[in-house]
Amino acid sequence: MWTMAGVAFTVCWVWQLLSWVVAGAEVTVIGEVNGSIVLSCNNMTESVENMAWFKSGTLSPILSEGDLRLSLVNKSSLQINGLRLQDEGNYTCKGNLTATDHNPQVQLLIASGPHSINASISPSRSLPNGTLIVTKGSNLDFSCTSQSQPTPSMKWVFKTESTNSDEALWEGNTTSISFSISNIPADYLGNHSCTAQNWLSGRKQTSTLQVLVYYQPKSDPVCWAENLLEENVLHLICKWPGGYPAPHLQWIEEHGGFKPIVNATTPTDVITATLDKSLLQDGQRFKCLGSHDTREEREKAACTLEIKLPVLESLPLRTCFVGENVTLMCKVSKADPPADLRWLRNSSRTEEIQPGVKYEIVQNASVSFLTIRNCSRDTDEGYFVCKAENAIGVKELNIWLTVMKPSNIVGLIVGLVLLFLLAVGLVTAAILYYNPQLFLKGNIFRPGAVDMLVLVDSEDEEEMEEMSATAGQEMTDTVRAENGIISHTTLYHCAPEGYSAELQSDVSMEEERPKPDNESEACSFSSEC
Repeated sequence: MWTMAGVAFTVCWVWQLLSWVVAGAEVTVIGEVNGSIVLSCNNMTESVENMAWFKSGTLSPILSEGDLRLSLVNKSSLQINGLRLQDEGNYTCKGNLTATDHNPQVQLLIASGPHSINASISPSRSLPNGTLIVTKGSNLDFSCTSQSQPTPSMKWVFKTESTNSDEALWEGNTTSISFSISNIPADYLGNHSCTAQNWLSGRKQTSTLQVLVYYQPKSDPVCWAENLLEENVLHLICKWPGGYPAPHLQWIEEHGGFKPIVNATTPTDVITATLDKSLLQDGQRFKCLGSHDTREEREKAACTLEIKLPVLESLPLRTCFVGENVTLMCKVSKADPPADLRWLRNSSRTEEIQPGVKYEIVQNASVSFLTIRNCSRDTDEGYFVCKAENAIGVKELNIWLTVMKPSNIVGLIVGLVLLFLLAVGLVTAAILYYNPQLFLKGNIFRPGAVDMLVLVDSEDEEEMEEMSATAGQEMTDTVRAENGIISHTTLYHCAPEGYSAELQSDVSMEEERPKPDNESEACSFSSEC
């Protein structure tokens, strides 16, 4: 992939070559440091012996300087061994030292490198085989340096293991690369290569780093027990997935210290410990320890497992009418590993009840329902046994089923209704009798009579009682007729001193009536009617 910097460098290099040709150089030869080169003087190799070679900037032949790296080939061509950067320049060949006419010129360009390329990624740590380990989500610094003449074109390429394709992360014309990437994702697992290429010689050098991106699981380990009744063993399973590489897991028994049970010899996501049931006890505790390469040695994740006997819950007594259905429930809790639930009859505790026409069993991991159809006193009354079994032991719970004949429900309901109505009547009568604020006024048997219910305040009631209890009172009656109804207003006066009760017998109370006017007459006795 070409970048703008690479294109600009190439254009400049070509332009420099053209300028050298225009300046008089007829042939351009490229050599490398520590290499050898032969410069030929065209059209003069056959007729001239002991050709003289001059380098621009020198007045005497270069062979006369005593440089052992220089020699003539075929009496005309100049050979230079062990090239150095200082050998770069324009060379002129002359067959006649006194000649002043044009002499051919050869341009020699010296290329060095690239070499001593050094690529690095930090922060990282190295495995014995040289593979680098980085942590997911970290911020990484990438750098690469090389030595080259002229300035090389450098590029940092990333090749993923999944796609096997190259992705250029950085490139340019320089002898040093430096860039950073934040929050490294997990898919940066692969080979990172830094390549430097000398545009003059075409030689390139590459430094490749294999990078592994480590990351730990997001959650803590999960552990559980599996009950294998037929094998008479218990499996302890510990699982810690989601990390790279796989973690190291270990099962230990937590009893008066840590007693190792099983260790994973190689990194794995799941580890299983197999225990003999005869060695297990209720309440025994086990722990799974997990360590990961991204954690410190002291930072270990763990999960704890405590094995327990099952605990059963149910209603001990149930009732069923003959010919009807009934459902028994049995719930198991605190069982670890999970318990296997079964239903048995009291007549045979070894024979398990099987689902069929008579019985229906529906259950999940912790609750079992047994439905008994068409209840019969002869076959169904008695104990039903709920049995739970796990690797630690067995628990049983008895449920007594009573089968009854149906009774006259209608008569019972009628009796209850009558009893309820009687109770309501008694309560109502008691309220009307004992409440002093309720009065029933009027004569219901007299034609045209009107019943009036008067509510009297407690203070007025006391005042009336006080008035009625006063001895020697004098009454004044004022009569007022309106709409055929006679209203009496009665005024009470205190009797004067010397009033004799014997005189009261001479006073008679008469009821005055208006003339009949074909209207009903009624009277209510109160303080005012």
